[in-house]
Amino acid sequence: TKIVFTSGSSDGSSGYYLLVMDLDGSNQTHITDDPLEGDESSWSPDGGKIVFVADTDTLDQPEIFVLEMEGDNLKAPVLATPIPVIVGEGAQRYGGILKYAAVDFGAMDPAIMGLSEGSAMYSNLTYDNLTEPWYDGSIVNRLAEEWSANEDMSVYTINVRDGVTFHDGSPLTSADVKFSFDRILDEATGSPLLGEIDYISEISAPDDDTVVFTLKGSNFNVPRDLSDYHARIVPNGITQERLQYSSADFGSGPYTLGHHNPADRTVMNKYQDYWVEGKPFYDQIIFYYMRDEATRIAMMEVGEVDVAGTFSLARFERLNSHNSITVTGTDSATVRNLVMDTREGSVFHDKNARKAIQYAIDRDLVREAVTYGFGANANDHPIGRSDPMYWAGQPIINQDIELSRSYLKAAGYDASNPLEVELDASDFSNMLDMALAVE
Repeated sequence: TKIVFTSGSSDGSSGYYLLVMDLDGSNQTHITDDPLEGDESSWSPDGGKIVFVADTDTLDQPEIFVLEMEGDNLKAPVLATPIPVIVGEGAQRYGGILKYAAVDFGAMDPAIMGLSEGSAMYSNLTYDNLTEPWYDGSIVNRLAEEWSANEDMSVYTINVRDGVTFHDGSPLTSADVKFSFDRILDEATGSPLLGEIDYISEISAPDDDTVVFTLKGSNFNVPRDLSDYHARIVPNGITQERLQYSSADFGSGPYTLGHHNPADRTVMNKYQDYWVEGKPFYDQIIFYYMRDEATRIAMMEVGEVDVAGTFSLARFERLNSHNSITVTGTDSATVRNLVMDTREGSVFHDKNARKAIQYAIDRDLVREAVTYGFGANANDHPIGRSDPMYWAGQPIINQDIELSRSYLKAAGYDASNPLEVELDASDFSNMLDMALAVE
């Protein structure tokens, strides 16, 4: 095992150098005498090679390099050899290792996990839900073999699927389902899902195969809420401390946890007794954690990883033009919205001020800036076009500056008393880009 690092030059000149050394600090080796024009990321995906991105005096733009761990055989990118697979019935391929470049890893406990990409992928492979959102926007059954509701949809009865086991071999029953949702509804757990399902009054498990959700009133959205990524089913009585430490024994999903280091990688191994016949396909899935987008893209381009699930749309053309990379996508139900403070005392408490902003925005410009022409303009309704509940009858508002000015005037604003608005945005999922475009 070696340590790879970048260091400023000792003679005081500009630039950085890429170096490698043993864990005890010995055998320090300069990999190149050509100073790097920037402290770019380097990474050793398998302990045998170093991959790094560098700008050198002899190059006009950043390039990707691969070399041996000792610093020998510096060369341009090469493609990894294909993963060995076995072709089964229906032309499905089995075996091999899938390498995935993820941004980071957060919580292991599904009830409290946030928006970490690594945590989301780990949870999805380790656990199962009662239901699952399908590609067409519908909700399909998973651990719920079937469900039914009474006439006013205030009581839901779930039949738990037979033959499902946790990774330690113990059967998954209604008691596990009840426990999983009881802990989500417990404020002490701190689950973000609590605010979404606090309409549940009581949960009972009359037998091993049946769970009954009694609600505080009518609600048709229960099957969809059961598919939330926080609503994974965990074993009855398990503690949050154990869930945060490991999951090698108590998930019911297609993979079990092997090695886990949230600062480096997570190794998931195929669960041989998974309840879905014929799945999973890969023997192993490895998640490598790299916050730097350029590093994730570089790993894709040299074939050191097979999938990069998160990248900015600004990278689309570069990736799509690469001979060995396929970029795929689908319509999303995601809606990016501009949230206004309508509380009393706020400028947007006045509906006329809100309408003024609504007609002032150039939606085509914002869409181009945020999604580089992908997606579609929204119709001020919080449900996206790919969702079955999308309201196609709601028209899309086009920019109308004169109408915007008339609403401003009705709200009491003019050239001598302009409307001043403060935009607050984080750099999450292009929200900052949207705020700048709106401005």
